[in-house]
Amino acid sequence: MWKLSEEVRAGTPAPDSRLLEAAHATGVLAVEMVDAERRPSTVLTRGSFLNAIVALAALGGSTNAVVHLLAIAGRLGVELIQDDFDHTGSEVPLLVDPQPAGRFLMDDLYRAGGLHAVLNEIRDLLDPAAITVTGRPLIDHLNDTVHATAGNGSTSTPSGRPTLAPTSTFSSAQAATVSRESH
Repeated sequence: MWKLSEEVRAGTPAPDSRLLEAAHATGVLAVEMVDAERRPSTVLTRGSFLNAIVALAALGGSTNAVVHLLAIAGRLGVELIQDDFDHTGSEVPLLVDPQPAGRFLMDDLYRAGGLHAVLNEIRDLLDPAAITVTGRPLIDHLNDTVHATAGNGSTSTPSGRPTLAPTSTFSSAQAATVSRESH
């Protein structure tokens, strides 16, 4: 679940050598969480689940995530029902067109700025009070993030030009760019 990962590393491709660094940093973060008594039950609030729904909708995520989010929320005693996915997700533009049904690989998304680039586009739909595993609100992490690939627009477009308004996003020029980069 993206919310429980250290956001900067979310979506790093499997063969990327930086994953070893990420594994170490995740271990350090786990120790910090224990020291701060930050447990899933203190981090995963209704707001964080609604943020996960917003991210899921913008990313064109798997329907499998619905089952998992409902199960996790239920285990934690957080009120979340299937209608929350319809109500919250229906207002979110689909900004990514991932395979298998879409045209792009997750590697393409990573090279285009990854999860942070997408979340920055939909930041006004996120709960600004929902904290992450670091103890800081997700919005603060977005404010801190500078995208090395910002502006290349190869796999996602701004929320003002979604692929399927309010629920997709790639212009034909951008699709051509990604197709050339991918082959």
